[in-house]
Amino acid sequence: MSVKRILMLSSLILLIGSVTLDVTSSDFAGPRYIEPPTQMNLETPETITIEGREGPVELELLANYTVGAAVKCIEDYSTDFTSQISPRDFALAWADVNNPSIDNYVTYSQKERWYYFTLRGGSGVDIDYVDLNTANTHIIPASKEVEAIVKQVELNDYIIMEGYLVNAFFPNGSWHTSLIREDTGDGSCEIMYVTDITIH
Repeated sequence: MSVKRILMLSSLILLIGSVTLDVTSSDFAGPRYIEPPTQMNLETPETITIEGREGPVELELLANYTVGAAVKCIEDYSTDFTSQISPRDFALAWADVNNPSIDNYVTYSQKERWYYFTLRGGSGVDIDYVDLNTANTHIIPASKEVEAIVKQVELNDYIIMEGYLVNAFFPNGSWHTSLIREDTGDGSCEIMYVTDITIH
């Protein structure tokens, strides 16, 4: 996850998915270390059809995916064409990135399906480390029950989500997920069809 880096007033800014001026809080009360996501790519992708706001949408299930993480930023969507199946994005952080010795030096932001973080000097880690252990995740709830829980999530909640990484095919376009952690820029976000979510 690392292509564009800007040095500005001793802050390192990494583009992962978007531009925004929002400032998010820290104060995560969950585990100081969270295991990275587990991913098992499917040998043969499966296709399912779900009902979007504007009609049927095909999802190509590419990998089983489970992620436990702190929610560092939240952005809701209702007007872009992908919002008909994905009303919310989470910026997620795991490993020890939520430890105050790192977290206090990181600021997260989101807008227009993109995500940024700013890493200030003094954390003891570099932007590659934070990049590897954070992700912008587009959430596709698998049911109304899952969607209701997704909408209850707040900043710095510790959540566990299970489901699939998917590509989505709309009548007017397609949306493709990342399947690796090291990419950045357009197409580097995870698109997750969430079948279960727990807020701790």
